[in-house]
Amino acid sequence: MSRTLPKRATAAEARKFADYSKDQWKTFYSLTKLEANKIKHLTWHHVPANTRAEIRARVNNLLVIQGIPAADDSVFSWRMSNALRDTKHTLTNKAANRDATAARPLLQAKVAVNDACGEAGVSGGTDQSHASSQ
Repeated sequence: MSRTLPKRATAAEARKFADYSKDQWKTFYSLTKLEANKIKHLTWHHVPANTRAEIRARVNNLLVIQGIPAADDSVFSWRMSNALRDTKHTLTNKAANRDATAARPLLQAKVAVNDACGEAGVSGGTDQSHASSQ
């Protein structure tokens, strides 16, 4: 009977399940991250079976060359699912940052207008310093 890594396992639990040292896990992590970046628009479940098999073979061959045991299906699927999710989040955050950066000139222009109004003595209606104390 084969063991299965729980879907919601932590990285530490997955590393222990795989019986990898911290250095071995780092290598496995890096290799799977590189592969995930190549297919960043998909979830692991939606990657065609032949492509999943090719990716797994490629990563496991590189692991074995480095003296690291090949990852079993359970650990490999868990890691690729997480790697693709992380890649998707990274892309979403980059897009949000790009949009925020694009909006920055507008904000800077508004600040410049407000500064100019302040220098010209034009009140924006919130300045209470001229209110009478009677």
